[in-house]
Amino acid sequence: MAGDLCHIPFHVQPARVKKQSRLDGTLQDICTEVEYFFMNSQERREARYQRRKARRQAKREARCAALGPLDNVFSYHKMFYYGRKCCNGVRWKQSVQNFESHLFSGTARRRREVLEGRWKPKKCVHFTLCERGKVRPIDAPHITDRQGPFAMRSWSRCTVRT
Repeated sequence: MAGDLCHIPFHVQPARVKKQSRLDGTLQDICTEVEYFFMNSQERREARYQRRKARRQAKREARCAALGPLDNVFSYHKMFYYGRKCCNGVRWKQSVQNFESHLFSGTARRRREVLEGRWKPKKCVHFTLCERGKVRPIDAPHITDRQGPFAMRSWSRCTVRT
């Protein structure tokens, strides 16, 4: 009679019972009539990681789909608007005046680079500023790179969770 009793741990399901598992896409059902499938903690952790990764990817794709295609996110009109907007408060600088004088053609060129995947930010200018007794290191982005982040703000929400 002692050989007829079988104590099964609470987290192990017999293979005869066909239930819908949360791991259907991750693990295969390899049990037979009398065998039981045991997962160690590392396998459970990996299965959780894969499920969470799939959920994050699905949410990311849903956010991207809500924005629309890349052409709509980086439309010429939006990039030109944000090119004008990024000059506010610094129009007295010579580099900003040069940027605004070539804004029409420069926006078209930068938009084409973004859509083709060739756009890369320029290097920042590093300098130290001492005002009213306070020394501060400054890392100033190039003015052409300031146009991009305004237009890319909505696109970065799609790819990077805030």
